[in-house]
Parts: sequence; C-alpha cells; structure tokens
Amino acid sequence: MKITHVIIGLGVGGAELMLKRLVEGLNGQEGMQHSVISLTDLGVVGEQLQGAGIKVTYLGMSNALSLPITFFRLRRELKKQQPDIVQTWMYHADFLGGLAARSLGIKNIIWGVRNTYLESSGKINFLFRKLCSILSNILPKEIVYVSNSAKEEHQKSGYTKRIGKVINNGFDINKYRFNLKSKEKVRSEIELATDDVAIFSIGRYTPAKDHATFVEAVLIASEKNPKIKGCLVGRDIDLDNFHLTANQK
Repeated sequence: MKITHVIIGLGVGGAELMLKRLVEGLNGQEGMQHSVISLTDLGVVGEQLQGAGIKVTYLGMSNALSLPITFFRLRRELKKQQPDIVQTWMYHADFLGGLAARSLGIKNIIWGVRNTYLESSGKINFLFRKLCSILSNILPKEIVYVSNSAKEEHQKSGYTKRIGKVINNGFDINKYRFNLKSKEKVRSEIELATDDVAIFSIGRYTPAKDHATFVEAVLIASEKNPKIKGCLVGRDIDLDNFHLTANQK
C-alpha cells in the first residue's frame, strides 16, 4: 500500500515532527510504503526523513501567487506516485492536496487538522480554513483531528459532522523518561544556577501561542522570586523578535 503525505513545509514544528514519527515508525510495515510531499521547501525534517530512506519531494511554493503552479506540480507528482491513500496535514495541504488527489480519482483522502483556534493566525490561514469547511463534505473520506476541542470547534465553524475522528498525538514515553545527565547538561548550556526554577514554553513563535502572556507571567513571578527563570524554545524565538523583546523590562 502506497501512502503519500502532503504538508505545507518540513521545518521543525509539532505537526512536522508528528509526521516524521508516524512515517518512520510505519514505513515498510505490513507492506506500507510512505512518501512525503512538501508544498514549500525541504526543511530540517525533510532532510531527516531522506536520511531515514523516505522519499521526500518539495514543490517550492513561496507565496499566494505561486498557488496555481504548486497545484499543478502537486497533481503531477501524485499522478507519478499513484498512492492508494493521500494524507494531508493542515489547511493549505488539505485544500490543495484534497483537490489534486480528487482530480486524479483518488478517493482515499485523509485530512489532518492540527489546531483548535485560528483567530490570531492571520487572514490567509483563516481563508483556507473557510474554504476547507466548505469542501469538507466533498473531498476527504476522513478527517483526523488532533483533539476533541479541535473537532468541536471546526464542526462549529462549518466542517462536516458526517466524518471525523480524534487521534491524539503519540509519543514514545521511554524516550522521554527523566534523565539526570540530560537535565544537568541542558541547565549548564543555558546557564541556570543549581537553585534556579526554570519554566519552559516550547513552540514556534506565532500570536496563537500567546508568548507575550508567558513572558509577562514570568516577569511578575520573578519579581517575587528572582530564582524563577523563563525559557522560550522554538522557531523564530530570538533577540531579533521585537514582539518578544518589547516585553522585557
């Protein structure tokens, strides 16, 4: 069975890493052959997938104006691969991947919805969400939501209630067991004292994740206890990000 995954990009992020774990864990099992198509670039995760022997194709989409050419490139690649199942990840891929697969007569289309609220994620994403809600009763055979709240919110906003199931994120709990050496190594790298209390927020920078409130909360807490340290980890989180540094006192 050939399964092709379509995703907007393969930079480091929650959906991208979940796709990586899924593909690497299942590729080759029970006759399953997984491949990945990135609508934009190869990215770090794409390189890692290639290193694991997974076929990865990237289409070079750069902005909204390149949507038409990206659609035809995607359609051509899907026609070449002839997958039994097309699984798409997030709105852009749900929309373009769903249309391209359906135009080729592929009926086993699985949409992936990875978020709950979208109000602060920009007009383009909001537009694609609306388009997907209209097409949700036509294109996908199944819609997989990351959480019950995601399913409820999307169905409220127009996604069909006829199909849809929740599959929560999966993690290898043995891989993430407490490790004292790793803890000490990380604390040393970020220059934490032995008695510092570290509070982490992990995720790429986007208004939807509300990093500003985290920064504000840490500043308030650290006034009462200077040993409290806030640690932000994620893409686009650095000293050049004015939205973060503007909150510093």
